[in-house]
Amino acid sequence: MNKLVVRTITNDKLSVCVYLSGQIKRFERPSKETVDDFGKRLKSKLFKDCKAVSLINSDGRFLNKNSTLIDVLRSPNELHVDDTKYKIFFNPPTIDDIVIPQTPLAGLVLMPSMKLSNINFEDVEFSLGNSFCRFSELVHS
Repeated sequence: MNKLVVRTITNDKLSVCVYLSGQIKRFERPSKETVDDFGKRLKSKLFKDCKAVSLINSDGRFLNKNSTLIDVLRSPNELHVDDTKYKIFFNPPTIDDIVIPQTPLAGLVLMPSMKLSNINFEDVEFSLGNSFCRFSELVHS
């Protein structure tokens, strides 16, 4: 899947990852950069042979070229490069670290310890085999 993953580093800086043809291209951009400047940068660095780079909203209209990246690099907007569409993911849930216990015990399920960011626990489901439960059910039971 072609996608553009945007993460906020600071109020002034965004991390952008473009997934294209099995490759990942990473770079940082100022959050106040305009859509027009961002499109020119993408065209000059990643999509040199393309004719058009544009950001489109969910209605299929072009986004204002003077808008800032922090305002437009969000779902459900899309990046269009010629006829290829890139779905935008803004601050997606991320597993920052995962640790599996060093000494497993026979007959017990291995429960990893995870460090997560940008996650809403109300949307998390845990599953084991064919059964699952929501995080809120675990906390309130």
